[in-house]
Amino acid sequence: RISENQAKIDEMVKDIETIKADPLFSKELTQPDINPIIEADNDYQDLCAQEKDLQSIVDAPVTKTDDSELIAQKKALSEDIDTLKSRLSKKDLIEKNEARIKELETQYKNQTEEYAALEGIEFTIQQFGKAKVDAVESRINGLFSMVRFKMFDLQVNGDEVETCEATVNGVPYSVLNDARRINAGIDIINAICRHEGMTAPIFIDNAESVNQIIPSDSQIIRLVVTDTDNTLRVE
Repeated sequence: RISENQAKIDEMVKDIETIKADPLFSKELTQPDINPIIEADNDYQDLCAQEKDLQSIVDAPVTKTDDSELIAQKKALSEDIDTLKSRLSKKDLIEKNEARIKELETQYKNQTEEYAALEGIEFTIQQFGKAKVDAVESRINGLFSMVRFKMFDLQVNGDEVETCEATVNGVPYSVLNDARRINAGIDIINAICRHEGMTAPIFIDNAESVNQIIPSDSQIIRLVVTDTDNTLRVE
């Protein structure tokens, strides 16, 4: 099952890389053509009709009489036309921007959902890996009476790195005193002997540093330093 799940994880990682490599993932958005929408707007059509009516009045022929009043009217109409054109251009710009905003909001929502899904996959992968190591750690530690193996090392940034360190009461083997280190070694040897179904003699150097040696099915040979004997003495 671990192999099957690992294969699925590898496939998911490939899918993530494929999505990231897709040009659509980082493609720059282009502005859509919203002219048909603007032209179908009632307000826009009314303004265009007003502009057309005013322009027809401006373009209408006049008689060569006292045209000062007509010139004033024409000037006022021209100003009205310019005002309408300005309003139309602003309306067009606003509608384009609003359409663009909606499009970007939709794209942002889709990318956010996709990113959340990828984060979920990554979290599942991490949890699976931790659960696998926890199961191995529990099974291994059940083989020992005093030694426990630390399978995870917590980093400063919160990440957990796989490790394999023997400890006694939470203290790493590398910093144990001589007595605990010797007993930890015997505990490890006992576990290996039980697993293999055999025993072998255990030589304990500096045995005088240990007050109490843990029980073992193996023959224990203690090497003790003495100041009273000039030659090796065997008891």
